[in-house]
Amino acid sequence: MPFGLEQTPYAIHVWLTTEAVFVATVFMPLKYALHRSPVCNRSIPAEYRERLFRACNANVPNVEKYLNRWLMVSEADCIKRDNVKDFIRWAFFEPGYTREQDRQNEEEIETYTTETEKLIGRKLSPGRLDVKGLGQLLNEAGGSHRSLLWYTVSYISLALMLYNGFNFHRSTLSRFCTIFPFRPLTILTAYRSPARHLTYWYRRHTSKKRLPVLFIHGIGIGLYPYTSFLRDLNSELETGATADGEVGIIALEIMPPWKKM
Repeated sequence: MPFGLEQTPYAIHVWLTTEAVFVATVFMPLKYALHRSPVCNRSIPAEYRERLFRACNANVPNVEKYLNRWLMVSEADCIKRDNVKDFIRWAFFEPGYTREQDRQNEEEIETYTTETEKLIGRKLSPGRLDVKGLGQLLNEAGGSHRSLLWYTVSYISLALMLYNGFNFHRSTLSRFCTIFPFRPLTILTAYRSPARHLTYWYRRHTSKKRLPVLFIHGIGIGLYPYTSFLRDLNSELETGATADGEVGIIALEIMPPWKKM
């Protein structure tokens, strides 16, 4: 044993050993998988691409503003034609796009770019602005190490939602090891989500006149950063409860899959 460690309490030895096992068996394989797994891993036929393109345009009220934010430029006028083409390649074609595939699909890409110009209402400037869009950032997804102790604290914080009137609705037990961070409550809860890839926390809704609250969190490790907000919201709704009944809360957990089932 290295000098000095013989004086370390046994509990610290156990903790450090557990952390080392966690890094070797969970964190490192997960980080490797993230670097090798693209956001989208299969191509779609041309007719579906066109249908998807038109469906997207029908649901985007301001295409220019959307592209401006996606490409993360300060002024819409900075968007150039090749930037839009890069976005189209990322959004509608498979990853690992080769030059040969680009030549084969150039006419289709050009058509989508021209259609985008019509939606914007002006011709885009030629060339490419040196920016890194959100699509490229998503493809560069990585991982930062957090200790097993940190995850344990986050689990305890989530479990405390049970005492605030929430029930956890799990995915199938077969998906327990495919979601990270793991959800131990998946094994313990009796409630099951009707959606295969979606879990959520639910506070009972009894009101006949008012709608329940739907909460959708941002990118992260699920609902852990928002537990205090949900607790306060729950308390406020309980205080404002009327004879009509209670307003419920549905808090979705959008967890990234570790591996495909």
